[in-house]
Amino acid sequence: MEDKTQAEISKMLNISRPTIVKMLKEAKIEKIVRIQIAEPRQTNAFLKDELALRHLLGIEDVKIVNVPSENRDIIDDRIGSATATYTANLLKSGGHIGFGWGRTLECFAEKVKTTNKIKDVEFIPLIGGLGTNREVNILSNALCEKVASNFPRSTVRYLYAPMIAANILTAQAFLDSKPLKTIFDKAKLLDLAVVGIDGELDHSSTIENVHATDSDAVTRGDIEDLRKNNAVGCICARFYDVGGTPCNTSLNQRVIAVNTATLKSIPTVVAAAGGKYKVDAIIGAARGKLFNVLITDEYTAKGILERLKPEDQ
Repeated sequence: MEDKTQAEISKMLNISRPTIVKMLKEAKIEKIVRIQIAEPRQTNAFLKDELALRHLLGIEDVKIVNVPSENRDIIDDRIGSATATYTANLLKSGGHIGFGWGRTLECFAEKVKTTNKIKDVEFIPLIGGLGTNREVNILSNALCEKVASNFPRSTVRYLYAPMIAANILTAQAFLDSKPLKTIFDKAKLLDLAVVGIDGELDHSSTIENVHATDSDAVTRGDIEDLRKNNAVGCICARFYDVGGTPCNTSLNQRVIAVNTATLKSIPTVVAAAGGKYKVDAIIGAARGKLFNVLITDEYTAKGILERLKPEDQ
């Protein structure tokens, strides 16, 4: 893009000049210096795809990260790093931030930088945990604690409950308890939430981890019910179909997590997600208005674009 006029950039990317002007203005405000050091080939391609995904998914922003392969660990690491960079511009002293759970968010938490400029932040877990110490670093409480350690005088509100209860009565007892009511009331005041997106049932980390720690919490019957309801993925263990409609199952009634109405009310919900098994899950979550910022990898972005491409093209 070096030495190119706005007209030349507009023609090169097939983007209107007013859009170019707006993007340049936003880049200056956000102090996005990485554009200056990124490879031109990648920058050009990703700008166009990001704009296309914003339109097709109906969300406010999309950031696509470059990855050398579809290796899961690499994708999680790159998306996590990009999420840390993106949210650094959104954090403010006295803010209220909520976290979901998952491997990508663990990578995000590892990349958040310590600063004395942002203080007194309150961190809220958005979902319960697992029955044992299995994968503890990917859980909401641990993520809140990890990120909070980077900001002076910040606090964490802990959510002590399972991710999915074995029965509806137990789930309701947790949800009716004073500590959890306090947590979920605070969730309604969040400025920002960062969540992961789980994908297809056969590759669902939610089902895998919950079943491994409590086989009564997710049974074969639960999985069959989700299939019958055409579940494509979940956010904070709340499953939905590709249209974004919540699955009407017993399992969804036993989830101990922020409800979808509260999630939709949060001004900025950043979804950090990538991988070929998450294409429909990301589309469904966008249609359900469960997030408004997406950070994903180039392969997943391509998959979404291909899935949503108009039939006449």
